[in-house]
Amino acid sequence: MELKVTVSSQFQCMLGNKSRPLRVEVSPEAQAPNFKPGKDAAIVYAVPTSYALVGGGDRNGQQYNHKIGLRA
Repeated sequence: MELKVTVSSQFQCMLGNKSRPLRVEVSPEAQAPNFKPGKDAAIVYAVPTSYALVGGGDRNGQQYNHKIGLRA
């Protein structure tokens, strides 16, 4: 099984049969990752600042791993 992954801060997604822009934003107000409406019919995936990657890791060189939309 092949899993194709697109890494970007903005891309198109399908919501039902409608194409919508999806944007990933770091939000200090976000307590947990969540979806919210954006401008011009966009969908915003807001993540807390603790999820942000700056320079590929934190001050100790640790990499963050976050699974989106996967449930066991």
